[in-house]
Amino acid sequence: RAREAAVVKITGERLYSEDLLSCNERNSEAACALNRHTWSIIDGDIRGVRNKKKETIVVGKDIRQCHVSLEADVSVGSGRPDPSFDMTVKLNRHVYRSGESMEIRINPTQLMRLYVFQWLPYETGDRQVSLIYPNKFDNSNQADSPTTIPSVGGRNAYDMQVNFPNNRPRTEKSIDEFLMVIGTRARMKFRNSYGLDEFKSRLLELPRSEWRQVKRVYSVVRDN
Repeated sequence: RAREAAVVKITGERLYSEDLLSCNERNSEAACALNRHTWSIIDGDIRGVRNKKKETIVVGKDIRQCHVSLEADVSVGSGRPDPSFDMTVKLNRHVYRSGESMEIRINPTQLMRLYVFQWLPYETGDRQVSLIYPNKFDNSNQADSPTTIPSVGGRNAYDMQVNFPNNRPRTEKSIDEFLMVIGTRARMKFRNSYGLDEFKSRLLELPRSEWRQVKRVYSVVRDN
């Protein structure tokens, strides 16, 4: 929290909210759950920390608070975002049963190169963020008009099947995963996988007028 507060103090913070309503029906009884996701978009990164201090303060009976203070070297992306360089992103579903196929619809405002990354928050290390488009079946990622992923030609070679992760507890019936769609003016060479913090740092190395990011959340329901 102290690290995040240091970045927000320099760059400010933008919030975006998205709601998902997931309903299950069993024996004529329906139950619905509303998930609300709030994206915190912070255009900065910490390159170094010094003078970190921790202090525990007693604020009441059996209540203690941990106070952390630090000095941070905050790096801010260069330039300003271009509001005319943008896109809309829609999924064919918000909730997928394990084994169902995903289709992504993207409508860019200008010519751009599209890159789609899947973010799995339950994974660790460089397995958190994976590049899923372009791929060996669908590698023409330049778009200036409404496009779909998989493309019309790519559908003959592959589909994007969503599966419930095998490493989750059996008691867990649904899980949230995320897509991060990146549009860039120039062709980029991204690695196939990143840790989340490293991925955000790489994006901030690009001038902010040269790229746009749109995030989408979806739920995966375990196939019983």
